[in-house]
Amino acid sequence: MYLSVLEENPYIPKDASVNEQDRQIAEKILEESMSVFHEETIYKQIDEALDANDRDRFFELSAMLKAFKAIKKDGE
Repeated sequence: MYLSVLEENPYIPKDASVNEQDRQIAEKILEESMSVFHEETIYKQIDEALDANDRDRFFELSAMLKAFKAIKKDGE
């Protein structure tokens, strides 16, 4: 059986703290990073479909990319 132990990090400066604004900024950076990764993955899959001459997969991925971009644009 494993127990989790939460300890304070001894290397963090005493005056350092994470406030709500820092948390929101970190969350935005993470969301943007995940969005870019997802978009790049779709582009890579589109390239692979083109290389394989897989017309159906190409159109499926193109529609997915278009929907992804529309959702991303609406979220801005």
